[in-house]
Amino acid sequence: MAVSTPGRGSATLKAMQRRPIPPSLSPADAQALDHQGYLVLRGAVASADLDILREVFDQTIVASPDWPVPRGADWRHAQLDHHALVQTVCRRPALLAGAWHMLKTPFFLAQVEGRDPCPRGGAQPLHRDVESAQAGVVNALVYLDAFGPNNGATRVAAGTHARPDAPHDDPVTLMGEAGDILLFDARLLHGATENHAGARRRSLFLSYVEAAQFDDYSQTTALRGVRMAIDELFVGEDESSRAKHRGIPQDDPSSRPFARPRQPPTPTTPVPWTIADGSFDLRRAVSRECG
Repeated sequence: MAVSTPGRGSATLKAMQRRPIPPSLSPADAQALDHQGYLVLRGAVASADLDILREVFDQTIVASPDWPVPRGADWRHAQLDHHALVQTVCRRPALLAGAWHMLKTPFFLAQVEGRDPCPRGGAQPLHRDVESAQAGVVNALVYLDAFGPNNGATRVAAGTHARPDAPHDDPVTLMGEAGDILLFDARLLHGATENHAGARRRSLFLSYVEAAQFDDYSQTTALRGVRMAIDELFVGEDESSRAKHRGIPQDDPSSRPFARPRQPPTPTTPVPWTIADGSFDLRRAVSRECG
């Protein structure tokens, strides 16, 4: 299996290449993101690509104790962000358009990793990945296997991204087929369920973050285990056109006035982007990852 060269590291914000996002979000999908805080893109990844992605996942698992910041022992984690096909999936137009709709400001791909709950593991309480009222973060789960009621599918509490006091006593379990993608606001209450059946439930977890937080995130790439190059800034075509009309150079993202940067939370317990650096360990077989 061919794997691309590990990332070159992060560019400066000013040096990042601007990548326009074609408008590809339907009014119905935009409304779902606004009101529910999430959207499931059905059949977004082709079956041939899924076969490759699953193989890449299994080849790049790093055992939980081998991450400098310890990982949950009831999950498998794969360090696969530097693979070319993984990067392509993260740039699906529908994904980028949805992230732009929610963030409404230029953003970058901050991380992508693989996750798979172990048999009888994976259960999470409902939680928010970001507690701030203005998160500036959009996350996505790419289903590499089917998500069902018995193998740890994710549940969500619709509307809690915008209304912290919204009822959440009846969350929805988002089942789906391999190739579906769940896109959601990082403030949305959500959580994985227990993998009762012990079946594989691999996914890619990825985060898009507003450009205002670039400096903070670029200082923690090693801590989060990021190997890919972070050198692109995604911009909606409407914003790109306005900038061009005003005579703003398209390769200068610093020309856009961003909000004052906000510090990402210092975790006391692991949160999705608090992953660790370093060892690219192929020694352990998948069957031994979950003890």
